[in-house]
Amino acid sequence: MEEHFGQHPAAEVILSQPGLGPILGARVIAEFGDADGRYVSAKARRNYAGTSPITRASGKKKYVAALYGNHLQHVTGIAGGFSALPHRNEAERSEKERRWSLQAKCLPGVFLGSV
Repeated sequence: MEEHFGQHPAAEVILSQPGLGPILGARVIAEFGDADGRYVSAKARRNYAGTSPITRASGKKKYVAALYGNHLQHVTGIAGGFSALPHRNEAERSEKERRWSLQAKCLPGVFLGSV
């Protein structure tokens, strides 16, 4: 797969992102597609990934949806690693959940910020 991924026109850009190698890079291309005109703007790509700010109907509070980040955590095996991490007390469990959530919010931006 590495040999074929290296031949893709976007391979150099994908591989320049921290944490993306040929396997996960191929997965990113498979998820987003490689058609030049598929997304009319960066916002359209963020909308597809689920990372655009969403205004809640109950007020003006905005948050960034982490659904695509959670998806990436599962398909890459990161989720299994997190669940295998032990915790001795409530504070360690809470810290583990905080890190999980932060990573879910950041993962989609790794790729989206470069295009």
